Amino acid sequence: MALLTTERCLLENTMKALEKINRKYILLRVSDMPKAMLILEQEFRVTDFDMYDGHTLCIYDTSLDMGAVNKALCYARCVRCQFPAL
Repeated sequence: MALLTTERCLLENTMKALEKINRKYILLRVSDMPKAMLILEQEFRVTDFDMYDGHTLCIYDTSLDMGAVNKALCYARCVRCQFPAL
């Protein structure tokens, strides 16, 4: 019985890890992580995100208006607004 319980716990933990890995997300590179997080939380009410390497945000709310997010982050100078050369 204990083996079945252990296997079930392992399976549930593995499934949760796979679900998290397979979630859709938006990846952002920012120059000022604390300011970007503050803007996302206060202006857009986003709390479902992860931080990587101090400059990368992974936002799991894919229903956001990314134009508005990008504009707010650019105005706050959290993102370097770069345009491709034509």
